[in-house]
Amino acid sequence: RVHMTSLDKSRFLPVIDLVVDTLKFEKQGSSSYYREVFMLWRMVKDELVIPLLIGLCDKAGLESPPCLMLLPTELKLKILELLPGVSIGYMACVCTEMRYLASDNDLWEHKCLEEGKGCLWKLYTGDVDWKRKFASFWRRKRLDLLARRNPPIKKSNPRFPTLFPDRRDRREPFDRFGPSD
Repeated sequence: RVHMTSLDKSRFLPVIDLVVDTLKFEKQGSSSYYREVFMLWRMVKDELVIPLLIGLCDKAGLESPPCLMLLPTELKLKILELLPGVSIGYMACVCTEMRYLASDNDLWEHKCLEEGKGCLWKLYTGDVDWKRKFASFWRRKRLDLLARRNPPIKKSNPRFPTLFPDRRDRREPFDRFGPSD
C-alpha cells in the first residue's frame, strides 16, 4: 500500500514558522494560527501517521494498534446508528473518516424519526438536509428543557411578603450568569 497526503505549503508555512518562533498565545490573531496548527496535526495524524502505523504493524506481523479505522465500514455505520444523535455529532469530531460517515443523510433521517417521534417529519419530501433538521430539533428540545428546569420566578408583593416560599422563589447559585451556552 502507498500512503500519501498533500499539504498546502502556502497554508501551513506560516503556522510552522509560528511554532518554530514559539509565538505566545496572547498575541492578537494567534488563535487562528493555533487553529491551523490543530488542522495540520489532525490531517497528518488521520491521513498519514495512523495508516502508516497500521501498515507497519501489519508488515512486521505485529498486532495492529487499537483504533476505529480498523473496523469495517459497515460496523462503524452500525455503531453510529445505535448512538443518540448528539453523540453522533461528537463521534464526527474523532477523525476524518468518522466525520464522513456521520454526514450520511439517511443516518440523520433515521435519527430524526427515532428521537423526534412527535414531530411531523413525514411532511418533508424531496431533497432534505436531515442533519440540519435534527440540529434545529435538538436546539429547540434543549431550549424547552432549560425553560422547564428554570421556570420564571414569581415576584412577591412587598406589602404581603411570602412566608413560606416555594422552590421557584429561590434562585439558583448561578442564575446571575444566565443560561449556560
